[in-house]
Amino acid sequence: MELFTFQDVPAFSAAVAPFLARHEAENNLMLGIIDFGIKNPAAAADWEMAAVMDGGEPVLAALRTPPQNLIVAGEGAEADALALLAAHY
Repeated sequence: MELFTFQDVPAFSAAVAPFLARHEAENNLMLGIIDFGIKNPAAAADWEMAAVMDGGEPVLAALRTPPQNLIVAGEGAEADALALLAAHY
């Protein structure tokens, strides 16, 4: 497992949107924010975006739009993935 951080909303979207879309109803907040960031890049300048990947596939996605709290999405995310994300923060 490896943690990746993103500075670019389109790159973050490419990495995590298909993963999030598997459970769209549960992840609609993050998907909507990502869509907003793609359409308004200046608004996303200070966003914190990260994904924990396992075998090239996301298992956990995290997004923070300051001053708001961190949003975390994961389909039964393993403790290892959560620990990796927590260590980053």
